[in-house]
Amino acid sequence: MQIARSANIPVILDAGGTGTPIPQELLKCVTVLSVNELEVARLTGMPTNTWEQVIKAAAKIQLMVWFFSCQQLQILFGRS
Repeated sequence: MQIARSANIPVILDAGGTGTPIPQELLKCVTVLSVNELEVARLTGMPTNTWEQVIKAAAKIQLMVWFFSCQQLQILFGRS
């Protein structure tokens, strides 16, 4: 991933699959972080049961990824 990032090749990371935090060194290489509302809750420690909660948690995760120079955040919603 570091090679791709240094060559200006976008790196997209789907945060699903594990229940562990994403290593900071990995986040530094990511261009686009893709998460769903449950992963946002796991990564931020905030609830995501209502739209209002999702918006607050999304703002927090946006600051987190901005800190690591991630250019875009994609949040997917699977619940109605």
